[in-house]
This record gives sequence, structure tokens and C-alpha cells, in this order.
Amino acid sequence: APVNGALPRVVPSVPAYNAAAFIAPVLASLAAQTYPNLRVLISVDVCSDGTAELCETFAAGRPNVTVIRQTERRGWIGNSNALLEAAGGDFVFFAFHDDPLDPRYVERLVAAFARQPDAAVAFSDMYVPYGVAAYDALDGVGDRFERIRRLMFVYGKWWIPFRGLVRRDALRRVGGLRPLPFGEESADRLWLLRLAREGALVRVPEPLITKVLRPAG
Repeated sequence: APVNGALPRVVPSVPAYNAAAFIAPVLASLAAQTYPNLRVLISVDVCSDGTAELCETFAAGRPNVTVIRQTERRGWIGNSNALLEAAGGDFVFFAFHDDPLDPRYVERLVAAFARQPDAAVAFSDMYVPYGVAAYDALDGVGDRFERIRRLMFVYGKWWIPFRGLVRRDALRRVGGLRPLPFGEESADRLWLLRLAREGALVRVPEPLITKVLRPAG
């Protein structure tokens, strides 16, 4: 739904690291989005390849694309949080440097928020190498404690909603990703658990993103 007469601003946030060999399809998929009110934000961690130059070439001539070059190695949590801090907008989502998006990705997920404006996250199904993956464990679950319980006890492919659109005011209350005492692994699930306190995780039941598995991914 329009906000103050305008379409909500959506900020795809791309944490990029040593991705020169495979980021181009993701950038092309962002440029192809049918949703008009996008501000693309790319944060390039300190790399040993040409990722920053490739992203800056993509941004040239596109006033809605901003590239941030980190000056010291941040790691995936630090780089992701740098994006969340800089994003602004009404909705934010991680567009990871591996995984291209369907051109209708943002349009479909913004429409899901129009139907359920108090949701915290809207996400889609996903193409994976073995077919289509869906996280349907929260379909129809309105109780926040049940949402958290299902996420906590890993019902289904909990990692799929991590790529979804996040409502900005929910993100403001939750804050960024936090490393766990044993390291960065599962910081994404902890973040989703905190978002689940703020509202529903709404599934759009169509595959609108492609998960690319690489040997070093």
C-alpha cells in the first residue's frame, strides 16, 4: 500500500565478498525488478578480486545504486550489519551475492505486506538444485509464541525467510545480527527468532529466488 501517497521504498542490501566470478547475475536480477521504488545498497568487504570494481561499474549510471567499500575486513555479520545501518527505507532485504531473484520478487513480497501490514517478514519459496524448497512451518500460525517455538526447534527449512523483506520498524526494534558465543554460525536464525516476536513471517507460495550452491559457498 502507498505510504504518504508513494510506493514504499525497498532497499535490497547486498553483502559482497570475493564475488567477482558470480555476482553479475544477482546484480542483473536487481536491475530487472518490476517494482519501481528500489534503492540498491551494496557493501563490498575487503576483497582479493575485482568485486568492488564490478559493483561500481554496475552502479555507474544507476542513481538508485550505492556501493560502499569497507576499508577493513568486517566478516559476513559485520558487512551485513553495515548494510542494515545504512539502509533506511520502508522495507529491507538481503540480496546475497550468490542467489539471483525473479524479476517479480520485490513486487510480490510488497503485495504480501499490503495484505498483512502487521507482518514482520515476507518471503517466498526458492528454487534449489533438487527442485523447489518451501518453508511452510509457519503457514497459518498467528500466535507469536508458536512462531518462535517452531523456529527455535527447527521445523522445516528455517533459513529460507532470512532472504525475505523485513519491515523497517520491526528491524529498528530488533537491531542487527549478533554473533553467538561459539561464532557466527546460526546468527541468522537468532535474528529471525527476534523478528518473529515483532510479527508474522508471511510466505508467498511461489519460487522467486534461486539458491546457487557453490563448492566454497
